[in-house]
Amino acid sequence: MHSLGTHKIAALPALHALSSADNTGSFPGKGKATWWKAFQEARQDIITALANLGASEPPSAATMAAIEKLICKLYVPNTTITTVKDLRWWLFKKKQAQSEKLPPAQAALEQTVMRANYQVMVWNNDIVPQPQLPSPDNFGWKLEDNKWLPVMTTLSPAPEAVIQLVKCGCAKERCSINRCQCRKATLDCTDLCNC
Repeated sequence: MHSLGTHKIAALPALHALSSADNTGSFPGKGKATWWKAFQEARQDIITALANLGASEPPSAATMAAIEKLICKLYVPNTTITTVKDLRWWLFKKKQAQSEKLPPAQAALEQTVMRANYQVMVWNNDIVPQPQLPSPDNFGWKLEDNKWLPVMTTLSPAPEAVIQLVKCGCAKERCSINRCQCRKATLDCTDLCNC
């Protein structure tokens, strides 16, 4: 463990929180081994950003930008691309990557980092009796029906005009059992749908 150095050791809780702790979510197709490889190859600014996660509320712009670089390296290890917006476009354009194989969009990544930030704040206070933590509602969570639910993104999946053009070919029965393509995408069926 000491061979990692103090900076990397300090960054481990954030690495765990980002790479799929039980309550922070995960990145499809990116397991712990892939995260560990990206972490081992990360530059100092990324390690510092991870070590700083959980220390402030909300994370600083520099911390968010460095974590975004790490996400880019997670998906394309030798890339010089530093924003998920540019990486998503590059992957779609060059590799015709399907949405499941793309990194999260900027707004979704921000919510993921906020949840990880909150989780690391909790872990950093594990030996403090009755810690004074802020409400999770500013950290990628929302209270709904007395349950804390993750905020997946703060943006709609597409402009409203485009959403109205989405249609499924479902029969009524298929929609009622949630096998509808619209429902899977968390969209309501429109007048264009067969159902």
